[in-house]
Amino acid sequence: MIKTSLLLIVLLSLVSSHQNFAQDSLPPILQADVKELLETKLEVNQEEVISTGSFKEALLREAAGIMSVISAETIRNTAARDLRELLSIVAGFDFNVETSDNVITLVVRGNSAGSAGLLLMVNDVMMNDVAYGTYLFANRIPLDHIEKIEIVRGTGSLQYGGAASLAVINIITKKYEQGKGTTIAAQNGISDGKFSRHTIYFSTAQRYQNKVDVSLSGFRGYLRQSNATDNVMVNGAEKFINYADSAMTTSTNVSLSIQYKDWKVSMLYEDFDSKNAYLAGEVYYKGLYATLSNTFHLGKKLTFTPLYSFRSQEPWNYSNHPTANKLFNLDIRRHTLSGIFRYIPNKNLAINTGFNFFDDVLTAQFPQQIFSNGKGNFSVSNFGVLAEMTYNSKFGNLIAGIRLDKYSSSKNAVLIPRLAYTKIFGNFHAKALYSFAFRNPLAAEIAIATEGIEPQKSQSVEVEIGYKWKDKLTIAANVFNIMNSDVIVYTFNNNVSDYANQGSSGTNGAEIELKYQYKKLYFRSNYSYYTTNYSKNGLASLFFAVAPEDQTPDNIIPNNPNQFLGIANHKVTAQMSYQWTSQFSSQVAFTGHGARTIPSGNESLQQGETYLLNLNFSYRNLLTKGLTLDVGVYNLLNQRLLLAPYNFGDEAFYVLENNREFVVKVKYGL
Repeated sequence: MIKTSLLLIVLLSLVSSHQNFAQDSLPPILQADVKELLETKLEVNQEEVISTGSFKEALLREAAGIMSVISAETIRNTAARDLRELLSIVAGFDFNVETSDNVITLVVRGNSAGSAGLLLMVNDVMMNDVAYGTYLFANRIPLDHIEKIEIVRGTGSLQYGGAASLAVINIITKKYEQGKGTTIAAQNGISDGKFSRHTIYFSTAQRYQNKVDVSLSGFRGYLRQSNATDNVMVNGAEKFINYADSAMTTSTNVSLSIQYKDWKVSMLYEDFDSKNAYLAGEVYYKGLYATLSNTFHLGKKLTFTPLYSFRSQEPWNYSNHPTANKLFNLDIRRHTLSGIFRYIPNKNLAINTGFNFFDDVLTAQFPQQIFSNGKGNFSVSNFGVLAEMTYNSKFGNLIAGIRLDKYSSSKNAVLIPRLAYTKIFGNFHAKALYSFAFRNPLAAEIAIATEGIEPQKSQSVEVEIGYKWKDKLTIAANVFNIMNSDVIVYTFNNNVSDYANQGSSGTNGAEIELKYQYKKLYFRSNYSYYTTNYSKNGLASLFFAVAPEDQTPDNIIPNNPNQFLGIANHKVTAQMSYQWTSQFSSQVAFTGHGARTIPSGNESLQQGETYLLNLNFSYRNLLTKGLTLDVGVYNLLNQRLLLAPYNFGDEAFYVLENNREFVVKVKYGL
């Protein structure tokens, strides 16, 4: 049983003893005295600092949210192959697949975050497509490019708007270090006798005249999600799928950033496509992003940071498809202007207030496509304002904020408050958070919907306690309750796509994380549990629950009110690394899932508990300084692993993961 596995892992571990504003982001702003205070605390406690999810940098244990940080060291210690595999180690995070389009999206605490539930950023720049709010996980972002990942495992709507109702992920890339500026890496994998992945990555970061930092990177990734074949049951009939031909993705991106003092300019081009599971064309994304920001110091206590961003995208479009490309392909352009004032009258008080405006313009690529306004183009806009106060005292930290947003297509404005309390006392810490959130209907959803749709609203309660011992052992546990109302649901009936608000949904549960690091040994483990708010069991009896008549029918399992389709109630992960010599190390990673109900067309199948075990060996400075060789075996137990869709339907096909895979990676850094 997976609960037994959790207990064994915990026992073994003990024995082995800025910032973004709205939907485009702003960098964190710190006055010198506050930054010096944080640095002083860091020297004493060796605490991790996080800026995502707040308007100021904060120690991780007292930040206003349930947070996780994945450092470059953690990435090395897990030996993950790509971003999806790396994020799988985060408590409460899982993945599902978007029906037959064979694209992978995030699950947060049992809730599907495919459309605007997750905000994913790279260096505070939003990477979601702005038409549907999605970010698709594949071999898209090279892990060697990452310095650390800051994660908010909960709502980020007060800072980031309607694109962050369930979680925020901010990927911070590596910058120039004295004597270290250029890296090149290549990775290849084989599964079932065929190539499963090819990636090549290059980056350089240089500093000119000790004033201007310039970073340039390029990446090309190819991934076969599986090389296997399978017979999928769809409406009582078998459908043969060769995943070696259909479960393929390719990604290309080039990025450039320039920073001079407080001026920052960044540009990114990305081209990503995924083959459709039933071999009818491909889904592709293309995007061009540009951002310009600066911080103006209006005295010692007041700063103002404006930001302008532009993005041009072809989101979730189809190629080589007999009909879909002419019905769904579109272009979208967004202009964003935002600004935030930060006032710090003393070391105990910070006040932030700001505004955000963006305008989206959709254009159909084919004359056959007509939007809900009867035209081949469609536009929507949003204006938002917010204010937040942070007060620090010996009794703890109090954070209170409020945000007001008005979407041009919605009848009413959305008003959301947030209240949080955090406190570090000795080795212990505690957090209590009560937050509202919202998820605006996106431009393409509004343009397609046959009737008007309103924002989806959420409220959440989170409580965390934790303990830290001598910079070696940290442990934290939390409980949560999430309630979503007026859920925006996609439907496809009689070859007609539609979006509508349908009922309520939500989850409650608990998570526990443990990290131990001492000398040559690194160990990290967590356990996640959720149950639906439809159930009267567990935390639902203490917090919010959804009445049966108000349930959203989209992902309900018949005769099982405790679980959503395709998502296991229990997940346990563990990663261990050991440095055998100064050059040679080994990494082991384990992920276990509880039983799940897998949709297959309008029917279902049961999948029992699954166990994923990965093993990797790493040798640094092989033959020459800076050359690293990794050799690994993934899915060592050769388990049959499925990526499940989150709802029933004629095109709801699960996707097989790779069987046992052998991976070789070579990296050279100057």
